[in-house]
Amino acid sequence: MEDLYARLRILEAELDDNGYGDVAGQLRDAVLTGATGTEILMQVRWVLQTDRVREAQPQPLKARLESVWTEIDALLPRFPVRSKELLEQWLADFLETEGVRTASAFKVAEQDGSLGRDTGLVTMIPINTPIEVYMEPAGLDRSDWKVTLTARDEDLRIDGWQLARFAAEMRIASELCIYLQYRSIRWDRMSGMG
Repeated sequence: MEDLYARLRILEAELDDNGYGDVAGQLRDAVLTGATGTEILMQVRWVLQTDRVREAQPQPLKARLESVWTEIDALLPRFPVRSKELLEQWLADFLETEGVRTASAFKVAEQDGSLGRDTGLVTMIPINTPIEVYMEPAGLDRSDWKVTLTARDEDLRIDGWQLARFAAEMRIASELCIYLQYRSIRWDRMSGMG
């Protein structure tokens, strides 16, 4: 991987020299802002598959760009990867930027799918209710998200005010599920998986 990063730095300089400073900046940003190696490579691959890069000149530069893209594409998994760190960032973004007012607790679970792949599981625990809400992709290679309400052994009896609070928290769960789906679709497209 270190050799690939060295090649990317050389490509950045060559892009700058040939009038593609904007692309060089996008590559630098991809390397600096990614949380994991996989996220960095997905962002770099996304930059390298843009029309501006595909039309790059001179031909030797274009060939090197295609070579690096092919190498990165071979390294990356053929399914969308949404790491725990990435989902934690999306959750923080939702709670912060959407102006969500909630007393529920949220957690991105340590969950491991087959072959060590992150599967993505977000838990919401509405306050003062004996229920948990789980949100996760409908499948390993899916960008649509589903909600699971935990099963109960006995009936839940509550008054009207408790029901109103619970309904408000379920509205937030719905919005979060839709938000995670939206971010997944964007992430999958950016990473070349969607």
